[in-house]
Amino acid sequence: ESLDASADDGANVQEEKRRGKASGSGGYPFGPLFFIITAAVSQSYAATGLQAILELYFVRFLYVCSGKGRAEKLGTSSVNTFIAIYQLFALSGGFLADKVIGNYMTQNFSNVLIALGACLVSFSSWQLTVREPSCCPPSPNLTSLGLALGNSSINCTALQKDILLPSVDLHIPPSLNMVLVILGLLLFAVGYGHTNTIQSVFVADQFSDENSKAKKRSFSWYYLFVNVGSLAGEGGMPVLRQTVGFVISILTVAGTSVASAIVFFAGVCLYRRKPPNKLHLCGRCSTRDTKKSDCLASNSSKETDLLLRSDDKTKNGTKTEAKNGQHSSVITRQCCYEGFRQLLPLVGVFAPLVVYWAVFFQQNSTWIVQGTRMNCYLGTLHLPPDFMPSIEDLMVILSIPLLDYVVYPHLERVLHTSITSIHKLACGMVCAALSFLMSALLQLYLREAPEQSCHGDVNITWQLPQLFLIALAEVLVSVTGLEFAYSQAPPGLRNIVTAMWYITQSLGTLLNAAIAQISISLTAQFFIYTALMGLVTVAFVAINRKYKPRNS
Repeated sequence: ESLDASADDGANVQEEKRRGKASGSGGYPFGPLFFIITAAVSQSYAATGLQAILELYFVRFLYVCSGKGRAEKLGTSSVNTFIAIYQLFALSGGFLADKVIGNYMTQNFSNVLIALGACLVSFSSWQLTVREPSCCPPSPNLTSLGLALGNSSINCTALQKDILLPSVDLHIPPSLNMVLVILGLLLFAVGYGHTNTIQSVFVADQFSDENSKAKKRSFSWYYLFVNVGSLAGEGGMPVLRQTVGFVISILTVAGTSVASAIVFFAGVCLYRRKPPNKLHLCGRCSTRDTKKSDCLASNSSKETDLLLRSDDKTKNGTKTEAKNGQHSSVITRQCCYEGFRQLLPLVGVFAPLVVYWAVFFQQNSTWIVQGTRMNCYLGTLHLPPDFMPSIEDLMVILSIPLLDYVVYPHLERVLHTSITSIHKLACGMVCAALSFLMSALLQLYLREAPEQSCHGDVNITWQLPQLFLIALAEVLVSVTGLEFAYSQAPPGLRNIVTAMWYITQSLGTLLNAAIAQISISLTAQFFIYTALMGLVTVAFVAINRKYKPRNS
């Protein structure tokens, strides 16, 4: 056993030396991070870009024969379903990474699903443009994109033929084309839901334990680069659609998805990969079929004491073989209890944030509606309401290094104390409440103004203060949440706990949809969100003011 251990240690040393050469100065793993981050940015662009044009794609292509009002409702419902699917698959992605095939293999599997799904959607989109819907009268001008009104109440789209692709009609039945689109979007959503959850964990795993400061900051840099991809997709895809049409736009989604899968796989020799913990849900607690050194390395001090006592009793011969097996089973149950006990405090941190996410997602819905009542022109520059979330993305990208390298260190020097994750989360929730208070006060003034789409008396730049506060809240909550989930989770459950963090976003989306069904004015809605956010912030501080971090 000692010879095997020495061989393993020698292999680990050689492995660390090899990785060190690819890491660059200071032990930063620039080699593996380049491949991981590049793949993450590409996926972020593909996902947000697809979402940016998906509703219009449904309305103008798939549901064009349903009538304008019904087509819009079906389009909105389909987009919300797409988002809900990839959010709800977060937990299964974490489980696969922690307990079944490991983080690396889960991402590879998910990347294939994303690429395959995007290719299916691109193929069906190409076929949809080579013929007009059966419900539409023949149009003499197929090269212009607009509404061709027939004699009925149905609004038909004169579909745009993309000049960069050949107009080859493969005579695919419309029903089969619909199936291809739905199947493609389902594969994309399942794959993205799996990999989006565990990417940040894989980034942090590339750092050694001695590099804890850099590991902590890796979540900030990961979130920054992912937002760069989101900004490119959210702002660039609508422009691309207007320039070259739907087909080429969706084709770029397929291209970046395939490229992301290839880039991620290309870095395989550089990655630090942690094997999945397959024994049971609670961690490596069992004294059977597991090396004691593995248990000591992955469990808490209480679990370690149990394992050492079990090992001592076995050596002294005080237990028969049957009793040893029974004692091991008891230890396993006790360690499982300990593992779940460590997760309970995280529920108190995560649960109140469901309301935060419901508030946060308003910038893509009610704030856009608010913007339509405002003047969308800054001189000759046109700022459409649905462009304002892209400005928030830019604010997030600029705020992350400012807070990480300037604000946090300065406050710690002034206050003579360290700023914990709980402090950051609480401050982020306060910023979210203030942002909605500002939006409610602005809406009070707009309520008196006449309805003029993008030609109101109040300039849309008055939304910038509330956008800045919600961007600040996003950095304080989202980045901190990823780091908190990683550092406070038991070692064998890091991907699952990070998935739990993403599940709060899904629950926030559902709460958002429920509140939206209430027939109240926009002003009342903003004040309700402000009050909810204020109450939840107070509850969050009360519940977690004595929270003790699991480790430093």
